[in-house]
Amino acid sequence: MILTTILIVAVTLALAFPPALLYFQHHRRQWLLQVKKTNEEVVRLKLQLETVLDRTARLREELSAADRRRGSRVNSHFWASSRPGSCMSSTIRWLS
Repeated sequence: MILTTILIVAVTLALAFPPALLYFQHHRRQWLLQVKKTNEEVVRLKLQLETVLDRTARLREELSAADRRRGSRVNSHFWASSRPGSCMSSTIRWLS
């Protein structure tokens, strides 16, 4: 009787193992595929982020250079207008 029970349990386990193995292999393949897709998405997003950061840095440099040029023009215009014979003094003479 005990031998029969052991035999039944052994056969049941032997018959249940292949479907369980197939089930878990299927889910493992799906999981690995999802991991691969996620890794590809991470690489794509990192490249996009790098592009955005590079462009932001370039634009920041361009804006800074433009501000320096504008600032030097504003300063030079300010100093030029305070000298006699400058554009500002000739405008004042024209208005009076």
